[in-house]
Amino acid sequence: LIQHSAARSASWITMSTKPGDLSYRGPMVEGPKFSGTTVEELSCFLESYGLDTSCYGVGKAKSLVNLLTEVAKGETVIHVLDERPVRQVEVVCLFLRNDLGQILVETKQVTPDGRERCRCRPLSEKLMRDEPWDQGAIRGVQEELGTAMNENTTFIMDRDSHKIKREWLESTSYPGLLTVYKLHQLDARLTGIPQNGSFKTTEQTDRGIIENHWEWKNEKEVHN
Repeated sequence: LIQHSAARSASWITMSTKPGDLSYRGPMVEGPKFSGTTVEELSCFLESYGLDTSCYGVGKAKSLVNLLTEVAKGETVIHVLDERPVRQVEVVCLFLRNDLGQILVETKQVTPDGRERCRCRPLSEKLMRDEPWDQGAIRGVQEELGTAMNENTTFIMDRDSHKIKREWLESTSYPGLLTVYKLHQLDARLTGIPQNGSFKTTEQTDRGIIENHWEWKNEKEVHN
């Protein structure tokens, strides 16, 4: 059971980074948005702008089915900027802290087919279309840490720490696909889970069971 305790009203700032190695020159020319419903349509859309999708689903890369599922669930929008496909994602990133000030980090994820993906980041959850960031935070905690929680678990968000950051990055999940992340970052506390060392949880998805590995790390390790 998660009990959500709200702090004071949110205060936030906006920061942004530009795709430096992509010769960002200011306002971009916006093209069409992907609105298809099949893998074939998605593949044709991306490849029509020169993106090679043959490596999707190979090694650590996610598949076109994964990407299409993100679009269908409202987690991702794919549109064209300056003749290049761009994936737009909104994410809530929780810096869960223990009494020592350490931050809970997801070190790796094991997919249902046995592949390991290095994560090395605090708990992060993609928001659904029009989902408030605080509701997305609660959902992310339930989905990713639920199997480690007990009946006395309490989740407290520090709303005054909430800030928004935008990042432009080449996607590691979908090679060659430029992704702009709108990140909601904030501190939080979660009782009722292991408060030191490392542990793992499982998460049921439509693709099978995902295994998430977690470790409490010092703040310098997280931000370096």
